[in-house]
Amino acid sequence: MTGKFANLGFERRRVMMTRTLRRGSSKDVWTEHDDSGAVFQMYFEFTDRVSVFDVGEIPVQFSGLGRLRCAIAGKIFQVLNSAGISTHYISHDESQARMYVQPVNIPALGIDYGEIAGTNLMPVELLCRLALTKKFIGRIERGEIDRRRIERLLPSHELGQGVRLDPPFVECSTKFEEADRYLEDAEAASLIGIGHRQLLGHYETVERIFKFLYNYFRSNGGFLLMDGKLEAAISMDGCLMIVDSISPDELGLIGSDGKSCDKNPVREWYEKTYPDWKVALDIAKETFPDDKTKWPPYPGVPSSDVINDMIARYQTLAEEIDAI
Repeated sequence: MTGKFANLGFERRRVMMTRTLRRGSSKDVWTEHDDSGAVFQMYFEFTDRVSVFDVGEIPVQFSGLGRLRCAIAGKIFQVLNSAGISTHYISHDESQARMYVQPVNIPALGIDYGEIAGTNLMPVELLCRLALTKKFIGRIERGEIDRRRIERLLPSHELGQGVRLDPPFVECSTKFEEADRYLEDAEAASLIGIGHRQLLGHYETVERIFKFLYNYFRSNGGFLLMDGKLEAAISMDGCLMIVDSISPDELGLIGSDGKSCDKNPVREWYEKTYPDWKVALDIAKETFPDDKTKWPPYPGVPSSDVINDMIARYQTLAEEIDAI
């Protein structure tokens, strides 16, 4: 079997194995245990599921997407590891859409693998903005972000889509709440259990990682990295380990043809085909942020053309970075 925790000193044992599952929006997380209950290995199975606007799974499969997600994420993790950036990646097999990873403890969910993990998952997502997007500008104009704070990062102090931020803007959002929300730094530090100065130190690490990825994608296919999100675990000595997945689901990438390499074809299809539904969804999100049962369900499923368009964009990215 591939993907064993060889670097952790594990050997395959002929014992009864059990598996536990945590289901995500784009992948399933499997943990194998031996007959003593000890974790033997953990792996992701990337799926063909797609979710937009935080509503949940669209009731249609995007055939082949899981394989592409796995290949792209595996390649990016390999590149990060080669650059000396700590990640939980061990190996992957895109033919099975499977990635083997080092487990991390998740205190927020009561999951503790003990010494086998040695790191604790941060209960937040780390967001990095390298350039202004329509959504981000909207937050600034609504007063959700201090405009003066952003203008200091702009060469001309003018807001416009695609304008680079220097340095990038880093913030946190929630991870384990029913619906994601942006966090002020003080609340983010409190949730993580660290001081504000340490949080800013982690922000600097995130900036360096995204600047590295920006240059990588520009050099491999001419892609423009606009923004993205990371999940990270903290070791006992306070160092970050990048975990979860890094693919177009987590990155805002624009190809040399000006098209996005993410789920935008699907988002745009819903916005154009069902504009009243999107308005109702936005109202429901604001009115019932913690109760998705009050959110209107998807009113339909994308056409095959839209599905194939999205898959083709992932395929192009995978080919350009030699992931497949």
